[in-house]
Amino acid sequence: DDLERNEIAKSLIAHLSQNMRFILDTTVEEFLRLHLICRGKSKSLLTKTMDLANEITPERISLKQDLTTLSGGQTRALMIADIANICDSPV
Repeated sequence: DDLERNEIAKSLIAHLSQNMRFILDTTVEEFLRLHLICRGKSKSLLTKTMDLANEITPERISLKQDLTTLSGGQTRALMIADIANICDSPV
């Protein structure tokens, strides 16, 4: 019912979509810095997030790389690392 559905929506969860297309024309670094600012998180998490993303994917991700040029695997790795390190939601 509507009440139950709305209560679940308030839960602290993270959702990573299967559709991983960026439309933001920025670099990986600018994206992560923006997300850190929005979440009020320490800038030190940028390095930790990149390290984790590069541990997940065999295709190295560069901070200067444009988001729109990332492969599907790189994008997924970056977003998993972002959720794990920057989001407040439990994984």
